[in-house]
Amino acid sequence: MDTGSQVKCLFLMQLFVPL
Repeated sequence: MDTGSQVKCLFLMQLFVPL
């Protein structure tokens, strides 16, 4: 898994956590 995919996944997690 490349760094870009990890960052994107973490970013999506950050968006979904508050919901």
